[in-house]
Amino acid sequence: VSPYTATGAALSVACGRLSYVFDRRGASLACDTACSSSLTAVVTAKAMAEERRNPVFAAGSDLLIVPQTSVYIQTAGMLAPDGRCKTLDASADGYVRAEAVCGMLLQEAAAAGDGGVPVAVCGTAVNQDGRSSSLTAPNGPSQQALIQQSLESAASAPAEMDGVQMHGTGTPLGDPIEMGAIMAVLAGGGAARRTEPVVLGAAKSNVGHTEAAAGVVGLTQAALSMVAAAYPMNQHLRNMNPYVEGVVGDGSRPDAPRMRFPSASGGGAAASTPGFMVTGTRGFGFQGTNAHALMAGRGAMGRGSRQLLPGLWRASRCWCRPRRTELVYRHLPP
Repeated sequence: VSPYTATGAALSVACGRLSYVFDRRGASLACDTACSSSLTAVVTAKAMAEERRNPVFAAGSDLLIVPQTSVYIQTAGMLAPDGRCKTLDASADGYVRAEAVCGMLLQEAAAAGDGGVPVAVCGTAVNQDGRSSSLTAPNGPSQQALIQQSLESAASAPAEMDGVQMHGTGTPLGDPIEMGAIMAVLAGGGAARRTEPVVLGAAKSNVGHTEAAAGVVGLTQAALSMVAAAYPMNQHLRNMNPYVEGVVGDGSRPDAPRMRFPSASGGGAAASTPGFMVTGTRGFGFQGTNAHALMAGRGAMGRGSRQLLPGLWRASRCWCRPRRTELVYRHLPP
């Protein structure tokens, strides 16, 4: 315990310190909705940016500093024994915790210059599970309502959404419920029926579950996918979870690019004209708060190209070794 313990540990100080360092005088607030925190912050930031017509910065961070958190999550049976998020896979048995610090600046397209912005947040929504089978259990009807609300916010139709960044923790309970909600809304009937399968991605399969930062990490992967008009493969997806296949039914089936996919499916490189793409990103808190954001933009290739990348995220192991400084090593032998 030191004079800096309070300001170093309080959640409210994290955003206040950013405002202090960069001398920002606008509203500054912290969002704590567990694993949907940073996506909820983006939803709040979008509303603030539209109301004040000023740029708003939204961010999320997750650092694994104290062991107690991992201990009680493991005790609850949430962590995968092999340390992998196997989203949608039949062997899905939990997630792996990960670290991330990620942020984005939201501003009007006109403020980004004559070229505009490559990706825009066009629709957002936040809701709550309310009464479900248990406090931490996901609620399918609430998730369906969330997608509908985000589409209405963007004045968009379900058939216009090309892809979805799933929350996708890789749990036997969560994945089938989430998939059922997605397909119930996006593959349903109506005046504008879907002609191509919705492409499903999961950042957690590539980088793990970054918890409070997971929403902004998912948005980042979605933005990279849209700019490149290419979808990163879902790692550790070999055999589709039979419960997931059960909720999809016989209608419009999703496209979940798998690891080591041999080639592009669909139009490939021939579809070289710029295309408009819409991607949704989802985030759920284990206390029931759900968030969803739609992003729209023009990629390098046309809609329906379904180009696949080996991976927009590259796993690497870096060992940190500080540079020698006179202050630290002054009294040590060379």
